[in-house]
Amino acid sequence: MSVTQDEIELVIDYSKVVDKFFEKHNDVEEKFLQNLENFYLEKQENIDIKKIKGTKLPQYRMRIGNYRVIFTVNKEIINVYYIFVEKADSRGDIYKK
Repeated sequence: MSVTQDEIELVIDYSKVVDKFFEKHNDVEEKFLQNLENFYLEKQENIDIKKIKGTKLPQYRMRIGNYRVIFTVNKEIINVYYIFVEKADSRGDIYKK
């Protein structure tokens, strides 16, 4: 999946686990994509994204209601962000796996 605006491009890829989760929770996926666009393209700062401490690669956590989405961001080219979504689950279960 790819989203482009004003020469900034978001390339988003899901793990198999996240793909299955988003099949059951379409509303969470829609909100996740909307939040990414608002944060990276519209430069809104009121999105609940936090960097996860103690990880080798920079990982981030987005809160969407009672759900959490864990993802990594690599800036491959100046205006291209590659986003790999690793996990998505309820807030009580996301950190157990």
